[in-house]
Amino acid sequence: MNKNLLKYLPLLLVVCVAAVIVGVSLDYSFISSKYYSFKIVNGNAEITEYNGSKKNVTVPEHVERNNKEYTVTSIGEYAFWCCDVKKVEIPETVVSIGSYAFRGSTIQEIILPKTLKYIGSYTFSYCENLEYVVLSNAVEIIGNEAFAKCDNLSIYCDFESVPNGFDESWNIDNNPVYLAGEWEYVSGVPQPIK
Repeated sequence: MNKNLLKYLPLLLVVCVAAVIVGVSLDYSFISSKYYSFKIVNGNAEITEYNGSKKNVTVPEHVERNNKEYTVTSIGEYAFWCCDVKKVEIPETVVSIGSYAFRGSTIQEIILPKTLKYIGSYTFSYCENLEYVVLSNAVEIIGNEAFAKCDNLSIYCDFESVPNGFDESWNIDNNPVYLAGEWEYVSGVPQPIK
């Protein structure tokens, strides 16, 4: 082995150990497809950008690279930021949506999975056309101002009280929130019980 290479071996070892300690994945690469850019982290896929022009979008459960299939488990930060979309359906494989993911988009309807646990800060802020979201019992954390400046939004929840993991400013504009037992589906759309 080359002596010059050997002198850098301890440094390389320290960098690798530091990466593991701070949680940096060594399995990390960006890929683009016709409609999405995504990255592979710890064997799963994260959508990092929507590249398409469709107004009604169904996020895939799986993506493929080099004949290997990866499960989509997250929507990354800024992934649909300021996108011109009308409806987005997120699959049950997704457990997190990053900060700013839909900020400023033209989205009117989003179908969140029942598996979703985390919604980052400002995720849906400035989505002025968004009419409603349904939050399942699985949601544990919502970041600050996740729904800020969503003037037409109503929030429907499957839980009976707001979980402790929600930031105190998660609903900063005091959009209407309907807890379990206060709403029902009417023709497939959530509505307050009268």
